[in-house]
Amino acid sequence: GNGISQKIKIRLDIDGPAVADQGLDEGRRLSRLSWLNSTLEADDRITKGYIPVSRKGRTIHILGRSMEIAGNGLPADIMTYFTSSNQSISKQGAHIIKEPFHFIIEKENGDIIQLHPGRIQFTGQTPSFISWKVINTSQECDLICNGKLGFDGVADYQLAVKAKKQLDIKDIRLELSVDKDNATYMMGLNKEGGIRPENWKWKWDSTKNQDALWLGAVNGGLRIKWK
Repeated sequence: GNGISQKIKIRLDIDGPAVADQGLDEGRRLSRLSWLNSTLEADDRITKGYIPVSRKGRTIHILGRSMEIAGNGLPADIMTYFTSSNQSISKQGAHIIKEPFHFIIEKENGDIIQLHPGRIQFTGQTPSFISWKVINTSQECDLICNGKLGFDGVADYQLAVKAKKQLDIKDIRLELSVDKDNATYMMGLNKEGGIRPENWKWKWDSTKNQDALWLGAVNGGLRIKWK
């Protein structure tokens, strides 16, 4: 208690069989608490079995897939190269989307604001991701697009609309067209998994955990999650 410290040697004798798998498969041991605040994989290393992210021009390549970036920063094309067994990769790819994503800003009078893309800036690259930025401009507003594609196939987009003058807006929306061969099934937005319906309407309700949509088939698909 008076600031004096002393080192004491302690010997522990451990007996009995070793706990299998660090006890993670036995909830009573509370061994999974060691996962809290874990920094495992919180770096730029990629998970075993994947390949580093690479880029050629505006096309980014990851394991079994590629994504081409349009001038506005949104996806222009998404390809899958997995074979029918999903256990190997072919040189011949299949399109996930039919045409580039469209970000639409529609004014109250029905006019669509024409956004002009600036120069694409690739802002970061590691073995695990590539990121980019595009500022799309018009006299009325700007669309700032920040994108990032990871080695596991997750693309993270942050889109910001910045008004330059008073505007009467009817709708702001993202339009995309999925290839029909890779849109056999649908799940999400209050739709249970199953065959994709011809039409589906959904309205956001913050009291329900509905924020994602998956459209796909056996060998390819697209999942979108809104945040």
